[in-house]
Amino acid sequence: MTKFLLTGDNHLGKSQDLGRVPGERLAEQEAVWAATLALARERQVDAVIHAGDLFDGRRPGPDVMLAAERPLVEHQVKGGATVYVIAGNHDVPSQDGACGLDVLAEAGLIELAREPHTWTVGDVDVCALPWTPVSRLVAANDGGDRTEISALAADLLLETARGMKNQDRTQILLGHWSVSQTSLPNGLDVGTLGGVVLPMDHLKEIGFDHIIFGHIHLAANYEGDFVYVGSPQPLDFGEGGSRHGVWILDADVAAAGDPYQPEFVPLASRSFVTLERGVDLAALPPLDGSFVKVRATLTVDDHRRFDVAACRERLEQHGAYSVTFDLTVEREHRDRGHVLVDGQTRLEQLAAYLAATGTNGSVGAAMLAKAEELIST
Repeated sequence: MTKFLLTGDNHLGKSQDLGRVPGERLAEQEAVWAATLALARERQVDAVIHAGDLFDGRRPGPDVMLAAERPLVEHQVKGGATVYVIAGNHDVPSQDGACGLDVLAEAGLIELAREPHTWTVGDVDVCALPWTPVSRLVAANDGGDRTEISALAADLLLETARGMKNQDRTQILLGHWSVSQTSLPNGLDVGTLGGVVLPMDHLKEIGFDHIIFGHIHLAANYEGDFVYVGSPQPLDFGEGGSRHGVWILDADVAAAGDPYQPEFVPLASRSFVTLERGVDLAALPPLDGSFVKVRATLTVDDHRRFDVAACRERLEQHGAYSVTFDLTVEREHRDRGHVLVDGQTRLEQLAAYLAATGTNGSVGAAMLAKAEELIST
């Protein structure tokens, strides 16, 4: 029996401005990373597989590096299983440039693949297909059409995966790419991101026993043999409505051909909640320290009357950790067609436009004076 814990897309260092004090959000992200590795030890897995984007920035600072390192050191000291990591698009600055993952690998804390590589764990092969920039393809095609280059990159990646397949072995394909027929956390098709998209059907035709990918933050299991690990905790309001955690995969059971579903294990973390203005707080469950966004579309008069401070206070009393506002103001539509009248000079047209939009006084006069100066020079 060979058992794996599957995770990825931690994005350590993302959204640091959300915390009330400096470093607070990073500490929460480190705690989830530590909880992931602690679960691996508790469940006695044979390996931890990380599907890329451990870091959010391609050049993580010292604080972010330590947030990645400390849980790995603890994991190693306590006899935890080897952590196998592939590069994600947020991890590496370029094809050849060093990155934070290289530091962790040099320290012996992770096994790293930045190029296609096969690891053997027990009786299972883990075939790595890490993210890599397509810049060399772009250069080789003199810039070229980006859609065509992305399609060419997808073909090359599929060919690489076929080259790693051994029909006599139980094998997992591990990647960090978009895959067709899957969705983003907001429900949109992954194709809306642009870039390289691997065809799901072609991936499955290769015959890997299981396909484990990072990059898309929606944790999802597609027919048992394809899993997007998702992000272990929500990273922004766009991910507030989806589940977050890690997966436990028994690779031998998956390879046996019997119906099998890897186990999803939720992890505790601070949640993101989006509320519409005017929501009935009495109907809401306690917000339990959530990041809360209030979203509303207001008229100009409603916007003037809207008491942001009072709304924030009510939500914090209801348990919100912090409250932000996304307010759209609907302004009266003005028909500006009457401004551009045949026979008017450009200055007369500008004066009419300023009058129609309510720009007057010293501001309007200054704009007219500047326009006259520019026209005359």
